[in-house]
Amino acid sequence: MKKALLLLAFTPTMALAQERTFNCEVPNGNLPEMAATLVSANGGKAGYVLLDGEKKEANVYPGLNAVTFLMFADDFSYTLNYNVNVENGEYNVSASGAKSGWGRGTCTEVTQ
Repeated sequence: MKKALLLLAFTPTMALAQERTFNCEVPNGNLPEMAATLVSANGGKAGYVLLDGEKKEANVYPGLNAVTFLMFADDFSYTLNYNVNVENGEYNVSASGAKSGWGRGTCTEVTQ
């Protein structure tokens, strides 16, 4: 019985371990980095960001109702941080380094 309860306790975590994809939009012509596709893979611990057709590796940090993507430029001249609220689709992005700024928008989760 204890094993069954333990298995049930981890079932929601296992369901979230699948790949998740978010298409994020640019509101009001803000930062071009806001038009991105965010993909978490490998159990939600790794992923990538698609910007202008380029695939950039990202660290992924899942939370209770949010997923954070942290991407470093190849030459480490800037970072992009995307925080997606998975319940309502809103997201925040911040850029630092050679690119700087912040913005808010909406993402749509792509179901597969």
